[in-house]
Amino acid sequence: MPEGFFIGPYGRGGTAAMGTYKQPTSALLADVAKRGEQPAVSDGQRRQAAQDADFWGASCLALTTDAPHVDSLRGTLEQLYGPATRIADAWIWRV
Repeated sequence: MPEGFFIGPYGRGGTAAMGTYKQPTSALLADVAKRGEQPAVSDGQRRQAAQDADFWGASCLALTTDAPHVDSLRGTLEQLYGPATRIADAWIWRV
């Protein structure tokens, strides 16, 4: 959960909302999870994904097998971060 699990003034007009402003990569992945369409990823999006992982302070990313549109998400993440390692019921990407 890169945006965090908290309520802050990030909604329309400063109203309360869960999380914070989405980084471009989390917005991309949220769209894939919602629509189920796997986009073709550009070099610019790969660079942005690396910057976003750094912004989040992430050392890895995980995708569980029960995520919505898991195949599209996995394909998108592999385009962004390379091959994953399967551990139990999740795929892991070290960043």
